[in-house]
Amino acid sequence: MMKFDDFFSKPEAPPVAEIIPMPPPATVNGNSQYGAKALAEELYILANTGEGARNDQLFKSAAALAELVASRHLDAVNTQQQLRSTALTIGLTARETDATLRSAFKAGTQQPRVVPELTITPHVEEVTADDLSAQKSFWAHRDVLTHIQEFAYARMISPWTLLGVSLLRVLATIPPHVVLPPLIGGYGSLNLFVALVGPSGVGKGASESAAHDAIDYIEDIYTAPVGSGEGIAHQYAHRDRNGITRDRDSVLFEVSEVDTLTALGNRQGSTLLSQLRSAFSGERLGFGYADATRRIPIERHTYRLGMTIGIQPEKAAPIIYDSDGGTPQRLVWLPATDPDICSEPPAAPPQWVIAPQKSWLPDRTMFHVLTVPDEVAKTIRENHAARARGEGEALDGHALFARLKVTQALTLLDQRRVMTEEDWALSDVVMRVSDVTRGRVLGTLRQKEITADNARAQREASRAVQVAETINETAIKRIAAKIRRTVKPEGMSWSELRRAMSSRDREHFEEAIERLVSAGQITVEGETTRRHVTLIDLR
Repeated sequence: MMKFDDFFSKPEAPPVAEIIPMPPPATVNGNSQYGAKALAEELYILANTGEGARNDQLFKSAAALAELVASRHLDAVNTQQQLRSTALTIGLTARETDATLRSAFKAGTQQPRVVPELTITPHVEEVTADDLSAQKSFWAHRDVLTHIQEFAYARMISPWTLLGVSLLRVLATIPPHVVLPPLIGGYGSLNLFVALVGPSGVGKGASESAAHDAIDYIEDIYTAPVGSGEGIAHQYAHRDRNGITRDRDSVLFEVSEVDTLTALGNRQGSTLLSQLRSAFSGERLGFGYADATRRIPIERHTYRLGMTIGIQPEKAAPIIYDSDGGTPQRLVWLPATDPDICSEPPAAPPQWVIAPQKSWLPDRTMFHVLTVPDEVAKTIRENHAARARGEGEALDGHALFARLKVTQALTLLDQRRVMTEEDWALSDVVMRVSDVTRGRVLGTLRQKEITADNARAQREASRAVQVAETINETAIKRIAAKIRRTVKPEGMSWSELRRAMSSRDREHFEEAIERLVSAGQITVEGETTRRHVTLIDLR
């Protein structure tokens, strides 16, 4: 089979990228954001462990956190202090706590844990020198493609988004009974969806306006905003007292922002996304309401539907993550940004004219079946057979089907009907751009999630510190009150008073003494080894 390389020269292989070692994780007070989150979680688990399992849990938590100490996500001293304080607060003795911590840290620090923060690398789009060369040759390969590129730069928009809208508009002029051959299953619809991807204000909507001026298709193209799933069928027909009347066969839906589409799709009981997935394959639209007067069925392959969706990458999650339903694979993702757009644009070329195709099969009750080159059909069938055997990604079939539609649209833009292997090769460039653009969107979403997770971890770590401080403060106040009750009227030696405290209270004994001295409630006299504590009468 003839490949893209047969049409365009292949550049030299790009140089091998230099491998830069990852730096150690960023830390705050000795703890990385991932480590702080892990510490907060383990302290919470330990503090809520029931009696009888506390020492075992202390070992598990300490060993797990020691692995993060070894991978430099946690500060060793701070981690041990917080574990020890929590263990003593819940009733473990100092002796068993210290023994458990020594054992757990010895085991845990021998096996550093590799965690997401150590493996996350900045998202780099896989755009190779081959891609850049292929894209340059793509625009120069046909006069109509050169026209689209020049017109786009004249209107200060991306050639790719102008191409995407142009593909939809040329398909909108083709009757719905014109179908692709049944290579797999049934006949294939030319209905197509294009995502115009870019930040707010870069000209996604301008691409739709420019497409109207760039190419004259002679025939009028009906455009409409998208509504509910039920509303899609209403764009093609309506019901009156005489029954169902067809209004049109072709609609180009325009969604200026993906928020609109996802908001409509997220309504309770919404059928929008499922209807769009059906429309991609030209399946029947409409619903079988019990009330027959509400039914507006649009039979399969009797309508042409195209759709543009303006997508800001950081808002694309509902679409990009609907891969189980195959939504992202049904879209052709094209970038609304371009490095060659300049502030002093060239003059726009004259409008390109594409005469309507007049000799399609006139009987719309029969299919006018387009032809596909044998090698293209073979490629599609081989890919399907591999997926049917469980090899590769099952949903990739939608992407290959989208490519076949793009191929036919490129053929029609060139004012031909019969698809060639050259058209198939050109569509490979478009789909490669689509894959890279979709990958960038996914990278943006993942980075957004990482940032949100790190911020949440930092909040949880701060909350854990506050909880620990509250626990300590409560313990100190309790022990201070106990000291006041324990000191005899004539006073007590330091060592005698300390022995009167339970083992779990001795952790905070000195802090409680200092608090009472500062408050003027006791006095401490004598040398370090022979100190004497006396209660001050506050009456």
